[in-house]
Amino acid sequence: MQLDKDDIERSLKKKGFLVHDTHHKYLIYKSTDGSRTRVRTKLSHGALPKTISDELINTMAKQCRLTKNEFINLV
Repeated sequence: MQLDKDDIERSLKKKGFLVHDTHHKYLIYKSTDGSRTRVRTKLSHGALPKTISDELINTMAKQCRLTKNEFINLV
């Protein structure tokens, strides 16, 4: 399975993740009271590839402390 990088970013931002853009783009989840949580994932911001491979989906899920299926459902 592959997911579109822009779809992942857009979906996670709708669910409370904020973009922290340094040299790398991180999506950091903030709780409802506005405090940062330890849940975050790194999203490549290079031009290619536009789709995220199955292996990277699994890595992003682990960074968010979710199973791969839970991450896919979240997105």
